[in-house]
Amino acid sequence: SALVDGAVTPIIASRNSTFECSIKAAPEADIHIGDMVECFNEMWIVVELYVDKVGIINGVMWLCNNVIRFQNRTPAINARHCVVDDGTYSKKSSDPDAFVLTNTYKIYLTIDEATKMLFVDKRLAFGQIYSALGEQILEVYKVIGIDVKSKNFGAGSHLMVLTVQRDVYNATTDSLTDNLCDVFTANGDTATPVVSGSCSIIGRDVARLGVTRKYIAKFTDINGAET
Repeated sequence: SALVDGAVTPIIASRNSTFECSIKAAPEADIHIGDMVECFNEMWIVVELYVDKVGIINGVMWLCNNVIRFQNRTPAINARHCVVDDGTYSKKSSDPDAFVLTNTYKIYLTIDEATKMLFVDKRLAFGQIYSALGEQILEVYKVIGIDVKSKNFGAGSHLMVLTVQRDVYNATTDSLTDNLCDVFTANGDTATPVVSGSCSIIGRDVARLGVTRKYIAKFTDINGAET
């Protein structure tokens, strides 16, 4: 038995490759395209299903290779298993969308109350990498297309395919700690951390009426160097 969207469901799973399984299930099994399946101690997503002439459910599922984290204009963080495909998955299936541009990927994930709120231009973090300056940054991609129809066949199907393209990390609005882009704070605004230095006034503590005093303003940057 496996867990299909959290429910115990008897299926027969045969691993075809590192990332693909063929599955069979009884006619009465509650399983659909887009379902998340937990088996072989890993998470999979169902991408194909059909019923054969004797009523047995047959299908294909792909191994999830990433977890995306995102917010929907609230502080709550959603995390979803998904397949990030550079063509490796789809080229070995009957999927006609076999060609994927450089720095462009397809993301396959379940449609649910959180994911259905994703939108074009939404920025997502795939993980942490390093910049040319040796600084740790997020690997960021931006949604340029949303497909909630072409891969779904039959009642109950709920598979979403996002097309994403490489984007630029923004240290002001993105969070390395949370692996999250465009962080929202409790008041609903995008967080904008302020990085600043310091300022001090040098001179006498007491100023007297009619007496001239000289004061010097001293400014330092975040590294302590005078500016």
